Amino acid sequence: MTPSEQVPEEAYDRLSDLLAYTRAQIVRVEPLLHDDIVGAISHLPHVIAVALVNQVREYNESNPLYKMLAAGGFRDITRIASSDAIVWRDILLSNREVLLGLLKDWNGQMKAFTEMLEQQNGEGIEEAFRQAREFRSVLPERRKGMISSLFDLYTDVQDAPGMIGKIATELGANDINLSNMEIIENRVDVPGIMRLSFRQEEEMERAKTLLDSLGYQVWV
Repeated sequence: MTPSEQVPEEAYDRLSDLLAYTRAQIVRVEPLLHDDIVGAISHLPHVIAVALVNQVREYNESNPLYKMLAAGGFRDITRIASSDAIVWRDILLSNREVLLGLLKDWNGQMKAFTEMLEQQNGEGIEEAFRQAREFRSVLPERRKGMISSLFDLYTDVQDAPGMIGKIATELGANDINLSNMEIIENRVDVPGIMRLSFRQEEEMERAKTLLDSLGYQVWV
């Protein structure tokens, strides 16, 4: 929560006590510091993902192999580029000053990689990856953050009426909470590929076991 100096402490305590019933982990942060932090861990990643997808989109205009091969890891790291355009227009403009500073810092990071590649600086590249790996390894894995985790699995589905509803019904009947579902590819000559997303890894594993038992080909 980000109370300003004008918020009475009694009002903050009442709201904090109320939210405690949700079992939420309450963190008190000064408003400007909050904007700096969420700018770095949420707003900047969204900008980077959108820019990366649009860069590949432009390459794809002259060679459709980019789109054909941009699956798996590329889709995973750019998932947030599918966020609502209007919502993120307003978020970025409201945190404009913070984002401008962050983008300048990001350009510095990209410049450093450019220079390491130009100089064939293998040690520098290795060190950059090592530092990133070490920091990422200590990030909380199960705590809900600004960018929520999703656990995905994929299954082939035939182009037939009711197939999507049938799978969703089976999951619901077995108390498996589905966060999102998407048909990635569906052509007349090939089965459709359905992506099922879950908030919890345990839900994903249960769904995989269930769909396997029903004869669906499933992979993670």
